[in-house]
Amino acid sequence: MHLRFLMACAVLANVCVANGVAHAQQPQSGSEVRVVPSPAGSGPEETTYEIESGSCRIRCTVARTGVNQGIAQHRAEGALPLPEQIALNARILDRVIESEPTFRTLFLGRIKSFPELSVRLAVAAKRSPEWDASQGRPTSSGSLAPYVQGVLSASEPAVLADWKQLFEAKHLGFAVSGVEEVSVAAARTLPYFPQLMAQGVTARDRVPFDCLVWFSTVRKQ
Repeated sequence: MHLRFLMACAVLANVCVANGVAHAQQPQSGSEVRVVPSPAGSGPEETTYEIESGSCRIRCTVARTGVNQGIAQHRAEGALPLPEQIALNARILDRVIESEPTFRTLFLGRIKSFPELSVRLAVAAKRSPEWDASQGRPTSSGSLAPYVQGVLSASEPAVLADWKQLFEAKHLGFAVSGVEEVSVAAARTLPYFPQLMAQGVTARDRVPFDCLVWFSTVRKQ
């Protein structure tokens, strides 16, 4: 009975996700990118760009001097489906490209802020012959971060396809340049376990679901 309930949840979750993608709304017409005061702890030569849509607010703070020159830090508050967040980030990226000639890296932060990406990462690891799901680690003696960076960089499955397509649409190169603080857990403890189970992940499988990630970029001619 419990298994049937979980399977029903999985089907319902997939339908909801599919509908969310199919009917993703564009940012509200009044949503405009504006320059706002940078968050506490930012340097004096950092500029923050912000856009809002409904209850969601996305900020991008770009350093203009020092060793972090050209590095942008992404911050998001509020929940929106990934396609809608990508549409908002596209507007910010346009402004950054126009106003920040040294832009070279985006620090996305933790991918658990994007549940769709966490699901993709966990499923990709489960299906990888290089991942030991019973132990929750790579089958080789390598550490977690390089393994996850390889998964995120792979063209198939394309865990970060949405971000890669966004950058390429703006004529920017795209690469996963850094991964840190990888989190691994038993699939049954994750809030989106029904979605994972529907894609072959079992309750006891230990899978990566979160990390800090950086993207590097160059402007294409």
